[in-house]
Amino acid sequence: MTMKLICKINERISIWADEHQYVVRTQTSSKQKMKHADSSYFSSLESCFEEVFEYLCRTRLADGRDKKIKEIAEIIIATKKDIIKIMRPFTELHHRINGAAEVGRGRETDD
Repeated sequence: MTMKLICKINERISIWADEHQYVVRTQTSSKQKMKHADSSYFSSLESCFEEVFEYLCRTRLADGRDKKIKEIAEIIIATKKDIIKIMRPFTELHHRINGAAEVGRGRETDD
């Protein structure tokens, strides 16, 4: 089975897939090759994005300095916005595909 790149989140995080699963690959150092990166396996693309969100929140919050609640909230909100921006093409494609499938099955209504 050949894994194919689905989405490159940043220089160290990417999402890959084959016909059976999705994989989030995370490089722990800049010298590590992506094929040797840490891998987490998921059954859905949504689960991958949830994992990426959690990972980015952890790494952005763990910079070694104390933070006030407001700073923590700002980091989490900014991370959420980043993930939503990255996910947008995937969700739009999903809606187009599902919408076309519904029309093909005669389930579209003009309500």
